[in-house]
Amino acid sequence: DDPFISEPANAEQAKKAREAALAELEAFIAEHGSSDTARIAGLRAAELEVDLGNLAAADRRLEALVAAFDPDDARRGVALRLRGYVLDQNGDPLAAAEAYEAGARIEAYRARVLLWIAAGDAFARAGAPARAVGAYQQALSASPEVAEEQGIVTRIAIEQAKRESTPPAAPATGPDK
Repeated sequence: DDPFISEPANAEQAKKAREAALAELEAFIAEHGSSDTARIAGLRAAELEVDLGNLAAADRRLEALVAAFDPDDARRGVALRLRGYVLDQNGDPLAAAEAYEAGARIEAYRARVLLWIAAGDAFARAGAPARAVGAYQQALSASPEVAEEQGIVTRIAIEQAKRESTPPAAPATGPDK
């Protein structure tokens, strides 16, 4: 009767358990088509694909789920958060930041402040300090308490300093100019 199922200590056993769970979710999704429960199962399947290191499969699934959920559905925020993580793991911090930002714009998603912070961090890694500052400012507006706990004011200052220290681009020269 214990609702908590512990993780097997054996890595191979854990992998097999995840693969079996993924297969069961795939069967459920196939049986229930585009129903709401199938989409929720799809979120869990994407999490398992991430756990198994199948980032490309997770990204494809998440892209479809993002399109399937209504624009203001909190579960779309969940899909965008996980997709941002996948994109970041795949080495695309700008696309990750944009996924986080899209999720943060969903008012119904209760953890949106965390997505604003994730977007700011990813924009910073992508070399987009102005967009990072904007995302951090949104985090401050969404939840000043959480933003303060996460050191957002300091992050804003760091990104503003980067922006101010970046020299303007030199005018193009060459035969066309």
